[in-house]
Amino acid sequence: MAKQQMTQHLNYGQGSERQLLPGTVLIDRYAIQDVIGLGGMGAVYRGYHIDELAPSATFEEVVYLLWHGKLPNKKELDILNERLVTRRALNNDHLRLIQSIPRNARPMSVCRTGVSQIGLYDPEKLTFDVETSLLKSDDILAKMPTIMATFDRYRRGLKPIPPREDLGHAANFLWMLNGKDPSPEAEKALDLYLVLLAEHDYNASTFACRVTASTWAGLYSAVVSGISTLSGHAHGGAVINGVPLAADAEYPPPDVLIRVPQSTYNYIVSQGGRNSNPAWNPIGVAAGEPYWFLPFSNSGPAGAAALGAPFLGIGAEHVDLGVFDGDKLHLRLIAAGGSGPAAGGHFSAWIPGPDFYMATSDGISAADEIEVSVGGHDHYAFGFTKAGIYELTFEVRGTIGGNPVTDTATFHFEAVPEPASLALLGCGGALLGVAAFRKRRQR
Repeated sequence: MAKQQMTQHLNYGQGSERQLLPGTVLIDRYAIQDVIGLGGMGAVYRGYHIDELAPSATFEEVVYLLWHGKLPNKKELDILNERLVTRRALNNDHLRLIQSIPRNARPMSVCRTGVSQIGLYDPEKLTFDVETSLLKSDDILAKMPTIMATFDRYRRGLKPIPPREDLGHAANFLWMLNGKDPSPEAEKALDLYLVLLAEHDYNASTFACRVTASTWAGLYSAVVSGISTLSGHAHGGAVINGVPLAADAEYPPPDVLIRVPQSTYNYIVSQGGRNSNPAWNPIGVAAGEPYWFLPFSNSGPAGAAALGAPFLGIGAEHVDLGVFDGDKLHLRLIAAGGSGPAAGGHFSAWIPGPDFYMATSDGISAADEIEVSVGGHDHYAFGFTKAGIYELTFEVRGTIGGNPVTDTATFHFEAVPEPASLALLGCGGALLGVAAFRKRRQR
């Protein structure tokens, strides 16, 4: 029990006096958390230092601490757990709404929409006494993981998995994502992650919650305000939007890992597996078998946008015309390594038809080559037949004044199921458990 393991209860919070840093303004005294930085003590939850709390207390114990001002005894913790597990399930209206959300929607947007819908079913949404507010918090906290896991399953083309009442908060979330019991290490890692993100004092999103709550708009509206604020590029959305914001920056190929999402594999499964036309043989799997792929197009049901997959192209727009003879370059596959090929996986590149330009199923040779026009770009579909990392090394070749010029680069692709994307954890951690964390709350 965490309560017996805490060695020091620090006297910070409401009623405490500590000197302000130069240039700061005191807007309120806050009983729930102190963040004492600049060489100080770090985060303190209700008087308990996070360095002690994080390894010793479960997420549910920390929730009780934040809501009630003390760590729970066994009976109090059992009551909280019972209140949470009985509220995890979603009704059919919730499921239909989540299923209707576009697969490429941001998890933060799904969080916001989910909390709004929870509020629609609460007849006491504008009741503000403490006990009723705690019940609302129970409902948000219990349902948030189910909402996010259900959305993640739908966007991967999978059926949702109902919650279980015999698992803790973190373990149940992982169960609903993957359909299997999580390892103790995975459960502990997520539980610790939630504890560390449970309380964030006066950041932008928690302040937005307080502003909305101060108008008596209700708990659900306050949490929605916090989620909306958290999704901003300058706040929690910085994690989720990291890839799009970095799209205009250039990174060395070895520093980039291109994810090939499980949704593409599920799409092939839904189509009955690989086409039986012998023209598809180079892909490296038998007719009817599934595979991962990066789409040729960004549109349509098999497009990158619908499947939430990267939309890649091979281009030479940055190369000046007239530098290379004939304004032509050649991209040739010269090596394929990594755990995917080691497991018997094959890589291929093709355009609709299909016309294959690269395929490792018959070995790697000079035939595995694509011609690229200087000043232009083309799109190809890329296939991967086994889960794992594909380290693909390409040679770029051209001639200048009749003299050959070459360079090589290695790109990394990962074809693997996604039990929980960073984007989902960014919301599922900072918001998942979080939505309720006080009577005004959000992360």
